[in-house]
Amino acid sequence: ADAADDVFGKDEFGVNRCLRDRLNNLALERILPAVVSSSPSQACLDFHQDGWTTVDEALTEDEVNELHDCVVDSFNTYMREINSRDRHHVLEQGGFDVIKKRGYNRYDLTIPKLKQPQSFPCLHRTATRAPPWLPLVAEILNTGREDGRCGMSQVELKHVGCMLSLPKSADQSIHTDGPHLSEEEHLRAHCVNVFVPLEDITKSIGPTELHPRSQFLWSYWGGQLDGAEDHLAPVTPCLNKGAALLFDYRLKHRGLANKTQRLRPVIYLTYRRKGDNWLDKD
Repeated sequence: ADAADDVFGKDEFGVNRCLRDRLNNLALERILPAVVSSSPSQACLDFHQDGWTTVDEALTEDEVNELHDCVVDSFNTYMREINSRDRHHVLEQGGFDVIKKRGYNRYDLTIPKLKQPQSFPCLHRTATRAPPWLPLVAEILNTGREDGRCGMSQVELKHVGCMLSLPKSADQSIHTDGPHLSEEEHLRAHCVNVFVPLEDITKSIGPTELHPRSQFLWSYWGGQLDGAEDHLAPVTPCLNKGAALLFDYRLKHRGLANKTQRLRPVIYLTYRRKGDNWLDKD
């Protein structure tokens, strides 16, 4: 083991990198036949291996602009109410149902109109259309095929909101959005996050930093990633506005600092299989 460690090194939790790779490959060999269709898309395979993938041009420019206006108007309304009632201390101590702080100059917004298909049909499955990312979400969650629609009727939208990063926002701590459902074996993805930026994402405006393959159960042995070298180098996808970033709910990630003078609103949607029950961390 010592000789192997000298060759391959150890990962952030002191586990031999060769062993970590073998564990990852064994998990993929076991879960992939159970979670993908007979002809899986490359994006689905990428997701199960690395924990993330993307869908280009998911929303039109008009849809993006309408969402952008809604987010800014809602944020301004919430902040006016907080200012008028002198409730900043509540915002700092945990926030409200509609607005919570997620670090310096970073806000998690719940906006009722985003939940309404009649207000923003681009975010919802209706009788005539579905968001471009939804067939891939259904394939990832292995909901089965029905009428050639990849089982989309069996995908449930659990959360929709907006993460708004203001100028001078700080880096977030590395985190996951939820735990594994089993502490004994690595299971298939049970939940998928979809992030849709409403501004072009550059290195300076603060992309989402992802840690590939950190969705595997053994990536949780030993505690936090902060300050430690990850198994694979982090990636920071710089998407055009209206594109979609899909990642495993268990993947380690963080939002990076906004070093520009522009707002960085990102719509987030969280999907699960209809009928599944699991508890959020927050």
